[in-house]
Amino acid sequence: MSQYPVITEEGLYEAVNYLASGPSGLGQNFNGFSSYQPAYLTGTLRAPYTVPVDSTTNPPKMYVAPVAISAVTQLNVNDGKTPNLEWTFTTPQSAPPFAVGQTIRGDSAWVPNYYVGNDGFVLTCSTTNLITQYPSALEWPTPITTYGSVYVNNDFSVAPPISTDANARVTVQGPTDIVFISSQLSLQSGYSCTTTSTFEVAVQINRYNANVDTTRQGAVDYLFQNGTTISEQRVTYTVQPGSGSVDTGQNIFTTVLDKPSFGYYWYICEVVWQADSGDVVPGTQTVGLRSLTAQVIKQ
Repeated sequence: MSQYPVITEEGLYEAVNYLASGPSGLGQNFNGFSSYQPAYLTGTLRAPYTVPVDSTTNPPKMYVAPVAISAVTQLNVNDGKTPNLEWTFTTPQSAPPFAVGQTIRGDSAWVPNYYVGNDGFVLTCSTTNLITQYPSALEWPTPITTYGSVYVNNDFSVAPPISTDANARVTVQGPTDIVFISSQLSLQSGYSCTTTSTFEVAVQINRYNANVDTTRQGAVDYLFQNGTTISEQRVTYTVQPGSGSVDTGQNIFTTVLDKPSFGYYWYICEVVWQADSGDVVPGTQTVGLRSLTAQVIKQ
């Protein structure tokens, strides 16, 4: 740590390094979000992470049972590669089963390992077919006669945490910088089951590292990866057959400190919903008062 007055050569180097590392004190790098308006979590990996609760909004589905597929067509093929697939339902559905922006999951043996159970977000969906897009163009294998099914499931056993809009991005300039995070989230967590079941709900503060997106030409944002949980509050619930929701209360984080060293970071309040026993699946996730602020403090 630099000292004043400067009386040695070593002290001079420390003073110059301290000045070069940027301004000291509070508030030089601050970001945050807050809202009290009720909203549904969308369960998507991309914004918007919430949609308003009003008479015109259908609650986003956190679980869609597997829908059988009879054919898969590659779209926009270029040099044998494509990011787009069209999935034809074996049986027409009474209503479009998937919403735009949702991440669907596949369970067929013909699709590559990087698709099975992962990625592919919805561009359009009707009662007879579905078009998805992968983040980058890929060379897809020749399908076999069995196409399996596609589904949505935001259970943590098969999906990442459910993001909220309470998030902030900050830049850490040096190894002595400390990030101070405060957050709160009120949550009504929905479920559905046919037998007595248990599930866990955890509200987490997670940190993601920014990486330059080299997977797409003209990318306008970073890829945030390598998630690390900084703090969490977790509760287990036992529920009887039927559909309903549990009130997780006011999940408040007041004194969360993180010291990640150099880099650009994304702090976000997220929800982990995980079944423990029975056949329970996630239902509508409704948030109320929520906020997150992140402030870099230079020492």
